[in-house]
Amino acid sequence: MGNLRIKGIAVAMAFALTAGMLGGCGGKDEDVMSTAIHVDTQTAETGKLELKGSYIGTASPNDSVDVTPMVSGTVEKVNVKVGDTVKEGDVLCQFDDTSAQLSLDSAKNSVDTAEAGKKSAAEQKDIAAQQSKSSISTLKETLAAYQESLKKAKKQLKELKASQSKLETAMNEAKSAYTSSKTMYKTAQTLYINYKSFLNANPDCQTTAGLTAAMTATALPDAGETDGAQSQKAQTATSLMNSLNSAGLTVEYLSDSGLNSLKENAADAETAYNTAASSYKEAAGGITSLESSIDTLETQIDTTKSSIKSAQKAQSLTSGTSDDVYDAQINAAEIGVESAEYQKDLYTIKAPIGGVVEAVNVTENEMFATGVAPAFTISGKQTMIVTFYVTEEVKDFLQVGDAVEVENNGQTYRGSVSSIGTAVDAQKGLFKVEAQIYVSEGKSISTGVSVSVSLVTAAVKDNILIPYDSVYYENNQAYVYCVEDGKAIRVDVTTGLYNEDTIAIESGLEEGDEVIISWASGLKNGAEIAGDGQ
Repeated sequence: MGNLRIKGIAVAMAFALTAGMLGGCGGKDEDVMSTAIHVDTQTAETGKLELKGSYIGTASPNDSVDVTPMVSGTVEKVNVKVGDTVKEGDVLCQFDDTSAQLSLDSAKNSVDTAEAGKKSAAEQKDIAAQQSKSSISTLKETLAAYQESLKKAKKQLKELKASQSKLETAMNEAKSAYTSSKTMYKTAQTLYINYKSFLNANPDCQTTAGLTAAMTATALPDAGETDGAQSQKAQTATSLMNSLNSAGLTVEYLSDSGLNSLKENAADAETAYNTAASSYKEAAGGITSLESSIDTLETQIDTTKSSIKSAQKAQSLTSGTSDDVYDAQINAAEIGVESAEYQKDLYTIKAPIGGVVEAVNVTENEMFATGVAPAFTISGKQTMIVTFYVTEEVKDFLQVGDAVEVENNGQTYRGSVSSIGTAVDAQKGLFKVEAQIYVSEGKSISTGVSVSVSLVTAAVKDNILIPYDSVYYENNQAYVYCVEDGKAIRVDVTTGLYNEDTIAIESGLEEGDEVIISWASGLKNGAEIAGDGQ
């Protein structure tokens, strides 16, 4: 290939002619024509490329086919003997396939187990979903109960704190009353002791009126009293009255009955104080208890909310669980069944062609080891051998079993490579290859005739494949043009296998690249490309 292709030149000439025609129609329009190049593009994709070679071969009859089993084992039954005529597909013998059957049964059990696992997982998933739903519902009910209890506890706390303030006032008042009454009683006791003799000596002073009169007495002294005695009585009465007034008492309390009354008042005040103090203390304890309960409820609410979120997350994860893992297990088990069935079929030996049984090397109830000798030899008139010669490169590519096509007198016959020579033929300088072909009934190939042999001689896969004509060369460097951001970009590539239409790119391109596959005048690196040319 060169920089200029015949196809490219033709396109360029067409473009030039078109441009000339347009120029003749109107010169002013040339100034506004776009300079962008119109090309065809193709998205780069990977694929497989095969090259076929054709050779001249010589046909010869294949008088016999060796039937070699792919397994070893005990022969249970032999259905043919030497000289029997068989058809293609007839069962020649049956090997003991007990182990193969066990493997097949095991593989089928694996499918059942995998399917049961998927079903069980689905059931467990449903159960888990129901349990999760029930758990979330219970948690929400619990949360609502906690929130209601918290609301009530806060209300009780508010009411109890307001009550505590009143109870504290009442307790302080009761304490003050108790202290006052106790002080009054003690004072009365003291005054009674201090003035008892005075009051006993002056009965008239045992009442408030009498004590007041004694304080202000100016009359003559009573019989037997001196002026000095009268004056002393008035002084004592005055001192006692002052003490009584200071203590909030009257002289009537300075008696056994009065003291008992004051003592009872003090005891009642003490009882009232103790009751008020107990009520206050009880309220304080209730406040502490409620505050503790509120803290506990708030913690329980936070914990329950967290539990609800966790349960909802678990429910979401459970509901989103994919069955892909179980499907993969089932698929793998089913493949195992197919493999086991194939292995079991190998224990049934069938005739690959129709013909006459010429040799039987198996015996019922005896072991047969593959590789020692063919189990059967069948002479068939429906197969022939085609011999042809190839180069070392093709020989290294070919494998026994590769498909071949043979043409003779307008008829096509199919077969496969049966042997590949490992040494160069001294006369031809090439490697000998033989292919076995099948001739259907009613058709024939004459012995020794030359035939055309066609088969794949080279192949690549997983390479980028593009049209052959989209690759250019400069100084032995292959390159292509890709479209990036509306411009033609030169990309150097390494080429591989090719035929007249397609070429494999080993490096330089990636899947998805937009490759220019048509030539156009002005196509170069950086040229503007007009739209999608596909």
